[in-house]
Amino acid sequence: MADRWGALINGFDLDVETLQDSFEKAIAVYEYPFADGADTEDLGLKARRIKIRCYFLEENYAKHVDFLKDLARRDLAELTHPKYGIIKGRVETVAVSHDDRQQTAEIDISFVEERQKTTAPKKYADVQGAVEESFVTGQTNLMDSYAGDVVTALGPEAYTILNTDLDPDLGILEQFGNVSRKARTYLKSVESWTGTLVEDLAEVSNPANSLTSLITYPDNLAGRVIGSLARTVERYVLARDTMRLAPARFLDSLRLGFAGVTEAAAGYDEPTVSTEVSLANPARVAAAQRMSVEAGTIFAEDEQRRQELRRVEKAKSFDTLGNYLAPDPAPKVMTVQELERSLAMTRISLQDAIDQTRATDNPAADRTIAGLKSMAQDLQEHVGEIKLERDRIVPVSLDNPLPLHLVCLRHGLSYRYADRLQAINNIKHPNFTDGEVLIYA
Repeated sequence: MADRWGALINGFDLDVETLQDSFEKAIAVYEYPFADGADTEDLGLKARRIKIRCYFLEENYAKHVDFLKDLARRDLAELTHPKYGIIKGRVETVAVSHDDRQQTAEIDISFVEERQKTTAPKKYADVQGAVEESFVTGQTNLMDSYAGDVVTALGPEAYTILNTDLDPDLGILEQFGNVSRKARTYLKSVESWTGTLVEDLAEVSNPANSLTSLITYPDNLAGRVIGSLARTVERYVLARDTMRLAPARFLDSLRLGFAGVTEAAAGYDEPTVSTEVSLANPARVAAAQRMSVEAGTIFAEDEQRRQELRRVEKAKSFDTLGNYLAPDPAPKVMTVQELERSLAMTRISLQDAIDQTRATDNPAADRTIAGLKSMAQDLQEHVGEIKLERDRIVPVSLDNPLPLHLVCLRHGLSYRYADRLQAINNIKHPNFTDGEVLIYA
């Protein structure tokens, strides 16, 4: 016997009778010559169909016209079923029979359920790859920008100097014999500076698979200067590699180290050559580019740890018999405050480089500025997306001492957050937590 029940379709309150509710499997059948039987494979469910009959009687008779008009729309329909809940799909067939004299209408509907979408894990843009790509392009732009600085400093004579191939085993000045006194003064300052760069942190070796090894620096003045600068900045990063466990502190240390490189470059400026050109400008840009690369690497590694943290927190600590399973320890991830601080330091460095580069009278500097802006945008967008899902830290006050696990449960957190809370609070006695405690909201 068919069921009679009340239902809703797209907001229309209906008196409905179920005629048929069925589903069919998609079975692939493989038959072979001279072999009895067949192999079968279950390919899943075909479309589910629900056939219902709607009644419009007496005072509701006139409503069936509006209902039919609504069914003619091409949008997804919504069926509220008393047993299955809300089902989204489309009306495949409609058959109407009505009697004006008795003010009765019956509408038979075949409703096809829409396939339920599987929610895939959200994928974030590859911030590390994007920033590294901008870095490689930015090094080429920085060489062009530096070449423009040389032209500004020396005039037409600079084109001959920039197009000369240099022997890497010889000094810069000795490879230019017939140049003006102004050019010799400038080249002497540049040679002295690059010599200092080579000796700076000479005990730290640049790895063969480093990022700078992917870039081909030409054997000319711009290639030697920018290449030496990039490798020096890289050595500053390698010397502080052990500080990566504290990302904000690591970036702050890099900022201070790079500031020293920029200040040292300013000491080799030759004011008698040009008051508009400074060796500190390329140093400032190279530092900002490298700092952006390290920030992108930190953000990418932190996102990997966060994915691992999700897996660990979902793992069971005990089996059905009560045996402890010793799950993997939860990795430490950056808080919102650490993300914002790291981003702020990097963007300040980028903005300073952009402002100083824009102040120079060098048309080639526009591409360098565009590259720096691209780095800033990639980092900003990544942190903006991550902050929407990242746990926030808020202070709460405890009226009396409580175990740390109970503090987690009281504020809707899994007991696995206890280790994370202890880390951000430096709690000495987890069984007697009291006073103001920082928790993840």
